[in-house]
Amino acid sequence: MTTRTAALWTVVASTGLLPAVVPARAQDPVKVGPTIYKTVFENDAVRLCSITFKPGEKIAMHSHPDHLVYILTEGKLKLSYADGKTQDLEGKPGAANWIKAESHAAENVGNAEFRGIVVEFKKAAQPGAKPAAPPEGQDPVKTDPAKTKVVFENERVRVLESHLKPGEKLAMHWHPANLIYALTDAKAKFTDSAGKVTEKALAAGAAMWSDAVSHTVENVGPAEMGALNIEFKDPVEAAPKAKAG
Repeated sequence: MTTRTAALWTVVASTGLLPAVVPARAQDPVKVGPTIYKTVFENDAVRLCSITFKPGEKIAMHSHPDHLVYILTEGKLKLSYADGKTQDLEGKPGAANWIKAESHAAENVGNAEFRGIVVEFKKAAQPGAKPAAPPEGQDPVKTDPAKTKVVFENERVRVLESHLKPGEKLAMHWHPANLIYALTDAKAKFTDSAGKVTEKALAAGAAMWSDAVSHTVENVGPAEMGALNIEFKDPVEAAPKAKAG
């Protein structure tokens, strides 16, 4: 596995090795901790949840499939496992990490509210599957390196973070099937390789699905916009049906 991150969770203390087994009857965090976990977007392939922990707030034992965590605010969490082991973690804004399927309880042991997002992968990895490569000259990290950076990458996902000032534009580039998460309020104009123009507006914290596409992106809003593109390397059927959050 290759991993590139802006910053990772820092393990402050641990009572032992972490278990990675999910019980047969998984406990849904949205149901276990509805004040902490909120479904932002869901389809047949993934579910994206926002997480908000107030200082001292706890969530009881719950389960995740393989999942990606992106941290929005600095914080400290204590994870507890069914076998009695615990782990203290510190996270920095802009950090991302991949966590294999597991069950745990969690508590905000810091002094401030902790916020982040969790992207759960509903389907298992497909051994031997080869991710599609971008058309020549259309990797967004290479076409606009000053505006787009890789936050995290492994064999299943690549997470890109882009920031555009009003009027700025990303050159023609390509994404595989991906989930767009708005870090700020955003209003963008997309022009695909066939010349079709679409304008989209997203509020900070909203998400939308995009099938594989080549396009340019222009910030047509009044303020700087920031967004994540969570690119899926596993083969994904076009436009999985979205589910209400």
